[in-house]
Amino acid sequence: MVSLKGSSRLIDKVMKLRRLKSKELILEQVDICSVLSRLKDKYSHLPGRNVDYTPSAECLVVANELIDEIFINLIENSIKHSPVDRPLIIDILQTMAREDGKAFIRVTIEDNGPGIPDDEKEKLFTRFYGGKTLAKGKGLGLYLVKTLAENFGGKIKVEDRVPGDYTKGVRFIVMLPAARK
Repeated sequence: MVSLKGSSRLIDKVMKLRRLKSKELILEQVDICSVLSRLKDKYSHLPGRNVDYTPSAECLVVANELIDEIFINLIENSIKHSPVDRPLIIDILQTMAREDGKAFIRVTIEDNGPGIPDDEKEKLFTRFYGGKTLAKGKGLGLYLVKTLAENFGGKIKVEDRVPGDYTKGVRFIVMLPAARK
């Protein structure tokens, strides 16, 4: 059953990548606050897993219906790669940012999990790179996240939650273009 579920997720990710590459998805205004609130509610019920979300006043980004995939992948990776015998806290913070004269909504997802060593961070968003944890993946999730962010005109980066100490957790920063009202 686990193998079937894993295969289904892999096929789903490949199909989403195909839709992106074919340019059949049109960019539009998406309410990121609604997306993140819904995902907070979805994952907050898990025992030993706490998801907090702090929205900003600005909620509209340029994206499409696949925007959920960015944050589902990041939240599920935090859960999947953290020990089950230790409480996990996932903080989602949303703020406005300006970069190169452009307005972005910056979404930070950080956790107090095991973190990611520096030599792993460089490879994370590479296609088919599954990492070196006990929770093996197919290496498409974070590649999909990066591809989506870039297709929306944004970007993603990863860093230590506590600068200089990767063992204290990870922080993913997703920059998405703010939509004009």
